[in-house]
Amino acid sequence: MRSVVAITLILALSSAGLSWPVPVHAESTDTEVVIDPTESTNKNSRSRLIEARNGWIMSSPPSHVLWTVYTKHAELAADKGEHHKALVLSEAAIEHVRHLDKESARKKKTLQMVDRHSKTNEIEIHWPTLEKVAATPYNPSHPGYMKKDPPRVTEKQSSYIDKIREADLLNAEGESEKAEALYVSALRQLSKLKSTDGMLLVKLIDRVTRMYYRDNKFQKAEEIIREHLFRHDSMWERLGPADEDRLQIAFLLSDLGLVYTGMNRYFEAEAVTEEALAIVKRFRGEKDADYIVMLGALARLHKYMGLYDESRKEYRNAIALADENKQISKASKAVILGNYFKLLQKMGKSREASKIASKANELKPGTVSQ
Repeated sequence: MRSVVAITLILALSSAGLSWPVPVHAESTDTEVVIDPTESTNKNSRSRLIEARNGWIMSSPPSHVLWTVYTKHAELAADKGEHHKALVLSEAAIEHVRHLDKESARKKKTLQMVDRHSKTNEIEIHWPTLEKVAATPYNPSHPGYMKKDPPRVTEKQSSYIDKIREADLLNAEGESEKAEALYVSALRQLSKLKSTDGMLLVKLIDRVTRMYYRDNKFQKAEEIIREHLFRHDSMWERLGPADEDRLQIAFLLSDLGLVYTGMNRYFEAEAVTEEALAIVKRFRGEKDADYIVMLGALARLHKYMGLYDESRKEYRNAIALADENKQISKASKAVILGNYFKLLQKMGKSREASKIASKANELKPGTVSQ
């Protein structure tokens, strides 16, 4: 697995009076290996499906949200002739129907998709393994972070707001273990409340996700995000396309995209990030700071996938939108520029890269080292 890049947490003011790390991440090094996401199809059906099952967190609940995203993007990929992607996404969808009866319409549809895309890729499906994977039981249980209190950091921590504030300071100072204890304690506290601000909870999950990402604790981050996506399943089914509460789901999907990028699960990361972008665009428009940051994340992902031209187009769009946005911080813009600089270097466009580096360092000194 490639070296995971460091994350720069850009802090902005939230409606709750808490510092809120905008989901922008900067690369401290540029030594990552571009991985061909179609490599997983260069195996027989049996080994690939078993490998997929072994990668699942069996205690995490299946998600109707993720099933919808994966099947939707699998069909979109197939329509564009991207059959490898269609196969990988339809296989990913299996995890999210394993709790259903074998006669359920969703499970049947998913297995038929895998069969169809396997044939398109000239891979003979191994049905015994497929059926076994699709029938892997889900045993509901409390997620790990909810089972017990983390170690206490101080004697006076009681309010979840106080915990988040202190954790922010500890995290900024590099005290990851102490920050984690406080963040997770606040998350447990918020999660147990019968009524709470949904966006505040989502923002806290974002904090925890980025800290875990930085520390390579991908499975812990995935467990938390998946648990809260599951809690939003009923909302997903109930809400109409015009309901702004879908934004909560968008931010969870965006965080999952970051985690799956770190795990090299690129097709899944792409699907959830694109879905998050579409939701944010629908409700806030392209000039919104969160949209711009997510677009930069998608550009970064496409760079890792080796889709340099697509990545460059997205970076240029994100930079143009950021120039028009008066709310996005200079540090956030600098991070996007710094990541774009690294893409241009890989593409051999040294002159343009030098100009971008200067702009990035002007906004935030030290963003790019040449």
